[in-house]
Amino acid sequence: YGRLDRILVCDLPENRTLGALSGKKRLLAVLTPCKHTNGKDASTEIVTYCGLGPVIVVDLQCVMAVVGRVQTRGSWKIVDHTGGL
Repeated sequence: YGRLDRILVCDLPENRTLGALSGKKRLLAVLTPCKHTNGKDASTEIVTYCGLGPVIVVDLQCVMAVVGRVQTRGSWKIVDHTGGL
């Protein structure tokens, strides 16, 4: 899990080195990962985290879902309605 900070639009130049990506547009997600979620699934159980990791940039196609978060009693909880909780 992580915080979606922004989405970048990258227009790649025409260049044969880029192969199939030459002249294409790519969308990149700037994310800040949540720390200490211990691999838990917030769609089936309550998941808390205590801090954020370093910013990363990934292809937007790697983002599986967008979830929410709420702060209560001094910690952050992830709100994920993609499954059963």
